[in-house]
Amino acid sequence: MKVVPTSEGGLTAWRLDRATGGWRPANDLIDEILLAMGGEVFVRSAERFVQRVEEERGRYVKGDGPVFALYETVKAIEDVAIAEGRLHV
Repeated sequence: MKVVPTSEGGLTAWRLDRATGGWRPANDLIDEILLAMGGEVFVRSAERFVQRVEEERGRYVKGDGPVFALYETVKAIEDVAIAEGRLHV
């Protein structure tokens, strides 16, 4: 999920669609996000956000093509690191 400013000075929200890997509007959740006390609301750096989104896409989005081959390669590397105790999930 991401919340970004609009050119009019407001906010708009987008949610990652795990079926397509794209973004879909989620403005109905803005109040819940802004008023959240605790829970699962995190502020991330842009770099960490992109990394997290790609982790989600690699885990849930399926298809053919170079990006999916890359996701499979990353998963294979992570699986080895987990098995060797070098990565904890």
